[in-house]
Amino acid sequence: MIYVEVGYDSYGRINRVVSRGHGTKIGGISIPCSHVTSSLKVFGKILTMRSGVDISGKSRGPGDLEFQIEGLTDENVQWFMGVQDFFLAAIQDLEKHFPQEVRINIQKGKE
Repeated sequence: MIYVEVGYDSYGRINRVVSRGHGTKIGGISIPCSHVTSSLKVFGKILTMRSGVDISGKSRGPGDLEFQIEGLTDENVQWFMGVQDFFLAAIQDLEKHFPQEVRINIQKGKE
């Protein structure tokens, strides 16, 4: 099972993402695990490429990823909201299609 926790600040912006666990492998791969990993990596990569967005993170190994959005300039707020909506739609779609493999926990309104 893959558990993804998405934390929001009081302004409705994602400020923390944690993913732990693995999907069941079939034929040597796990499609849900691959999709969650890809979604997380792309979200993090897009954020790190943008000037005015501060992000930090860590991984203790395969199946473990955590990152925080620590700073966001006013000029990036609208852009960020669009990027976060895309990310959230992607992982929620995975939970919908693979309910035995992916669980999303939304934590709203935390600084």
